[in-house]
Amino acid sequence: MIAKPLPDGPRHRHVIRHTGRTVLAVVFAVSVFAASAHAAPLKQRSGSTQIRTEHPIAADYSARAGSRLTMFGERFRASLARDSDTEQPEPLGQIGDDYIIGAGDRLVVRLRGSRNETTELTIDRSGRIALDELNPIMAAGLSLGELRDTLQDAVSSQFLDTRAFVTIEGIRQISVTVTGAVPFPGPIQVSSLATPLDALKAAGGIDPMGSLRAVILGSEGGNRSVIDLYDLLLGSNPAANRATLHAGDRIHVPPIGSTIAIAGAVKRPGVFELSPGKTTISLEEAILFSGGPLRPGAHDITLSRLGADGLDQHQQLGGNDKPMLENGDLLIWQTPQAVPQGRITLSGHTGRPGIVTLDHAFSLARLLRQPGVMLPDNYSWLGLIARRADPTGQVTYISFAPQAVIEGTRDRRLQDRDEVILFPAELFPLAEPILPDEEIVRAEADTEDTEELPLPLDDLRALIGSLELDIGGTVQRPGRYPVADSLSAEQALALAGGLQPGVDVESIAHSRYRQGAMISRADIPADRLGSVMVSAGDVLHVDGDRQALARAVEITGAVLRPGRYAVQAGDRLSDLITRAGGLTEQAFPEGAIFTRQSEKRLEKQRILQAAQELDQVVATMLTRDDKPDRDLIEMSRKLSEELRTALPLGRITVEADPLTLANNPAQDLLLQDGDTVYFPERTLTVRVSGEVLSPAALQFINGKDVASYLKEAGGFTALADKARTFVVTPDGSARPLKVSAWNYDPIAVLPGSTIVAPRDPKPFDAIELTANIGNILSQIAVTAASIAVITDNDD
Repeated sequence: MIAKPLPDGPRHRHVIRHTGRTVLAVVFAVSVFAASAHAAPLKQRSGSTQIRTEHPIAADYSARAGSRLTMFGERFRASLARDSDTEQPEPLGQIGDDYIIGAGDRLVVRLRGSRNETTELTIDRSGRIALDELNPIMAAGLSLGELRDTLQDAVSSQFLDTRAFVTIEGIRQISVTVTGAVPFPGPIQVSSLATPLDALKAAGGIDPMGSLRAVILGSEGGNRSVIDLYDLLLGSNPAANRATLHAGDRIHVPPIGSTIAIAGAVKRPGVFELSPGKTTISLEEAILFSGGPLRPGAHDITLSRLGADGLDQHQQLGGNDKPMLENGDLLIWQTPQAVPQGRITLSGHTGRPGIVTLDHAFSLARLLRQPGVMLPDNYSWLGLIARRADPTGQVTYISFAPQAVIEGTRDRRLQDRDEVILFPAELFPLAEPILPDEEIVRAEADTEDTEELPLPLDDLRALIGSLELDIGGTVQRPGRYPVADSLSAEQALALAGGLQPGVDVESIAHSRYRQGAMISRADIPADRLGSVMVSAGDVLHVDGDRQALARAVEITGAVLRPGRYAVQAGDRLSDLITRAGGLTEQAFPEGAIFTRQSEKRLEKQRILQAAQELDQVVATMLTRDDKPDRDLIEMSRKLSEELRTALPLGRITVEADPLTLANNPAQDLLLQDGDTVYFPERTLTVRVSGEVLSPAALQFINGKDVASYLKEAGGFTALADKARTFVVTPDGSARPLKVSAWNYDPIAVLPGSTIVAPRDPKPFDAIELTANIGNILSQIAVTAASIAVITDNDD
């Protein structure tokens, strides 16, 4: 059942009333015409620190509601109990003319005119004051203004041209009695301007089980009134704020009365005490206690009531139900989750992610054609609509081809709460091809951005499994591409990056598969690629001239046209740079990284050979009677594993500056199949790698020595071989560095250099190896630094 919000109006607002002949309200602070309590209980206290625990009534309601509830006015109780032993200061500011003078008040009388004198007086027990040459004046019972007039009349009759001024220097103390549910009941001394709140505070406040709604105030004359502190807390009677105590007044705090509780989505959940003598309350009054619901709209209200058998019974209230709540009742207010209406969500790879109103995007075409929605690198042949069914909210995914929608050949109406998901072109294909070892690092970097997609990759793979177009053979990026609509074979090849460099084809094999079985196969001539349509489930295979492909090299980095290029016998590095459009203005040719497949294979072979020899030596030592150190054996095994997994770079030191190559053709390197050259951008950093505490790329400073760079990187680790530290210059050549105190060889560090601190091979001195482990460890450190340079610039 859904409850409607209750109406507002005088009939619903004025629901908190008082019993008794007099309604007396109190205020938190006294204005400039009132005085703070100057109170100290006559009873000796042992200390006023109270250990506060959860209120037992609130704890019971909390257990029933399933959420923590507190007593309404709990902080107010705490404010009354705070520092109740501390004497209050004298009142500040001027006391009004309506203040009633009484015995014990201290006055200051000033005469100005023909007679000038200042006299301090205290009203004696008879209530009189006496001034020299004047008859005693009865002051008690007069207001301050009346006393001033009376004194002026007496002065004028006795002295010529003299005026009298009266001010109050100190107010009297009165004795009242506080009893009931307070920490320190008994007689209390308070100032004559004190309110019932001041007296309660002087008595230590109100106990947790004391009532806030039925504080009884009695006078010596027999008058009796009930103070409802909820008036103060709820602000329902702010005008009644001028009550003061009189000597002999009695204040009694009875135990707490009947209670109800309200929990859930309301502004002020808690446990509320009913008015004195009442055991029921209307639903409207209870809602006023809670401050109303947190937000307008539909609500579910559950009434929890304890039966005579002690069982907690729950009743769902309907919109027309207005029960009277009884002592112990609990209302649980629940607000259904707001369901968005009239909007769709745009997410994924788009320039305008977020909420779009349905009237501005009632169809896919209208949405995708809005400026900024589609990005230049969006994937054109797959998007998803996540549609949520009512009332279950179950999500169904609908595929579409953004390019077909924008071209107007396809469109789809959008519905309320649809989510439109777009993807980047670089995400596909999702297939994970087997990559050479040296490309693993780059592949991992390329997939980092996919983590921000609206749905996980595994879920995406499951969704598009039936939409994949398989493109293989001699194309740049073979794999399975999701397509939500038909496209031409020419467009399909463009999805895969086109043909590989040097490939020339006359036709492409086209196979159609449905439900796992091939239904047709044909060759598409090269001149008909733009007219033959392919779709999901088809397979395109390009079988090109592999001899031309075998003579391909790659140039990347700061060149105008990076990519793979076919080369002929006799082509040189300068020819490759020219075909790539030359270097950019930011290129740093001195730091070019040139790698060769043959050198990479040799490097890998040397490392694997060292690992095998290490395994053989360790195995031999384990068969001896004198077993070697166990830690040394474990370290050797870890080193062997590290050697086997090390990625060879195959770097060759070359001259790569086009101007230098033009002037000195002898340095222009002949290209081989599989060569790669990477031109980094000009840098002002020096990289420190290897066995240092914090490997990093540090800012280059002209004249700064190697030792300073090492210090900025945290210095050597315990595993470093300090004597074998060396510097790799930007062109890949290396120079050893002597760092001992008696043999220091300073080396000029160029921007783009790498300082390498290799691992110390000394722990392995006990193992006789034919391979130079130290050199291999140094080579691994250099390779790691070079790969770091490439991946940093790829980002």
